[in-house]
Amino acid sequence: MKIVIVFIVSAVISILFPTFISNVVINETVISTLFTIVGIIFSVGMSLIISVSTSGVKNREARKVFRDQLSNIRFHFIAVFIIETLLYILLPQGKNEEVFDVIIIYGVGIKMSCNIFIVACLFAGITYYIINYYSIQSSIYELEDRIDQGN
Repeated sequence: MKIVIVFIVSAVISILFPTFISNVVINETVISTLFTIVGIIFSVGMSLIISVSTSGVKNREARKVFRDQLSNIRFHFIAVFIIETLLYILLPQGKNEEVFDVIIIYGVGIKMSCNIFIVACLFAGITYYIINYYSIQSSIYELEDRIDQGN
């Protein structure tokens, strides 16, 4: 559900900027750089998730809860990365940014920019990964506390 909201917000941003601010230009270098950052952040996050070991937790219920939390985060990490990769590959991007006229309302042409849409989605993904780093770290701290308590 949150991913749908991100796409809706990104679409709104990609419509508002070219419609009301005509001099916003985002070239392919910006998009490539942001996608590289997304790839690096994704790989670091996945290595954090994979490196967590629950073997010290003797309580089976607690161990299952931690594994489920990490599995959920891992699933969402992968899903967001796949979506952003598909956007990067499939949406048109280029040096001459394409701005499409979507609709004309009361004589005002509503326009959409694929480049701005991609950039908004990439920024949302970066923000998502950073927020989930805190979730991963909290889970690791909680796991370490459980191990120290002998549970």
